Amino acid sequence: MSAGIVPSYSCRFVSAISNSGANALNHVLCSFLKPAAVKANYNANPNKVVQMNVVLVYHKSIKASYQAVYKRVADMIRRHNATYQFGSKPFGVVEAGDMNQHWGAIERYFGGTKLPENLFGM
Repeated sequence: MSAGIVPSYSCRFVSAISNSGANALNHVLCSFLKPAAVKANYNANPNKVVQMNVVLVYHKSIKASYQAVYKRVADMIRRHNATYQFGSKPFGVVEAGDMNQHWGAIERYFGGTKLPENLFGM
């Protein structure tokens, strides 16, 4: 990418909650991450694995099983020999509830945490 050219950027996150909740979550995440994404360097060496720093957001009702779900997803990505990999544990974990408790927890986490490079929200 040449200097001075900003990539076309669409901020969209996947959520398994209702449309209004997903829209609120999307707005919160985009407001925190879009400034960094516009400045990001998306160049990666295809011969080198890039370790992603995953922030895992889970509903409080699955507290007992979120680690097993994360491990399954990380293992699935590893089996595909993808350039971008998840670590054995997430960088950060956010326990959320319904609606306001969901995006409020995310807003508190991303607003008060120094974010690393190669961040992936799940």
